[in-house]
Amino acid sequence: MIKKFEDYLKKELSMGKAFVKRVDEIINIYSGFMVEPFAEIFVSEYIEKDKERKYETLVLFTNNFICEVEQFLHGPTLWTARSFNEFPYVEISYSDYDFKNSTDASRLVFKIHGKDTYQLILKASGSNCDKLRILMKKLYYNPKN
Repeated sequence: MIKKFEDYLKKELSMGKAFVKRVDEIINIYSGFMVEPFAEIFVSEYIEKDKERKYETLVLFTNNFICEVEQFLHGPTLWTARSFNEFPYVEISYSDYDFKNSTDASRLVFKIHGKDTYQLILKASGSNCDKLRILMKKLYYNPKN
């Protein structure tokens, strides 16, 4: 696993060894058929009322593909899209976030609607909001993509 991915999982999301190992297994599965290396990683997650973080979806990005793994901790369903060009519409919701600096109370959701009925939903809490904002700026809102 790329060090920046491991740092994100361990430091930003406080994932334990078993969860990091599971992500590594999924990356290895994808590398069996993907022709491009992964450039970015994101884990869609939220904080429950008891302040426990719940991980929902693992999303891996190459320069040309988006790979989503729903319920990645329990048994993956692998999904791949060609590019963000297949997602013409984005809905953004947020709370306690100024799109500059996150706090523990910050929440951010990007609902990225596909050309058909599919949508990619990316949720973030706390410092993961900054990661999601930067990722979307780089990969979705960059006119080069």
